[in-house]
Amino acid sequence: MIRDDPVLHQLRASAARPPVAPPDAGLQTPSLVLFVGTAVRPDRTLADALSQSGLRCAAVSDLTTAHEACANLQFDAVVVDAAALAPSLALGLSRLQPQAGCPLLVVAESPSEIDEIIALEHGASDYLALPLSPRLLRAHLMALMRGRLTAEAVADASAEISRSGQWLLDPMLRELRWSGNTVALTEGQFNILRCLASQAGRVVPRAELEARASGPDSTLTARSIDVYVHRLRRRLAEAGVKVFDIQCLRGRGYRLCERSAEAAAPLVS
Repeated sequence: MIRDDPVLHQLRASAARPPVAPPDAGLQTPSLVLFVGTAVRPDRTLADALSQSGLRCAAVSDLTTAHEACANLQFDAVVVDAAALAPSLALGLSRLQPQAGCPLLVVAESPSEIDEIIALEHGASDYLALPLSPRLLRAHLMALMRGRLTAEAVADASAEISRSGQWLLDPMLRELRWSGNTVALTEGQFNILRCLASQAGRVVPRAELEARASGPDSTLTARSIDVYVHRLRRRLAEAGVKVFDIQCLRGRGYRLCERSAEAAAPLVS
């Protein structure tokens, strides 16, 4: 049992329970960030700031409990106090990074160039000095998550996404094809649609859409997600796309739901 933080215990318990409500069977929680160490434990202001971007916080006080947490839950990022890795920064990181399986952000009250080099050479994705403003910390977390997800996207950049044999996405031409029809999309529209299509049936939080759909030169931000999705839906409607719907769940994110072949077929008089 994880006793350090009630939030972790609740998350672990809910993850162990099978879904009982059919409408939510395919849904997942927003991105989860683990804070390790008393110096980085998020206060209400920070937690609220991150939650507005779809980042949920959990906290533990020591490295032992962090290992237990990572063994029971999948985190999207870990923020760890350098003091919690004592007496060996290198050893602590080399053990935590494989267990966490996600980007690690190390923060230190008394940063040094030597410690920064050691941290980066032993698994840390970033190294920052305390104190951190909520806005700066959020920016670094989103950058880390975006970098990881972009690397994943590059690995299958040439792959087509096809659903139910009714339609497919062509990443080379940035096109949606269905029933002999084709619609060209902007880079932002295509990236958002690809992100939703790759997780069809589940709610994708705005923060995840931003991280997955943003390119190096993209102007996509968490605040502009709604605008981009609105334009995407309008573009698809104008093109007569009926093979799926993009639904908005207020306060949660967006979900792509496919239609049956019968519902998607045009009416013939």
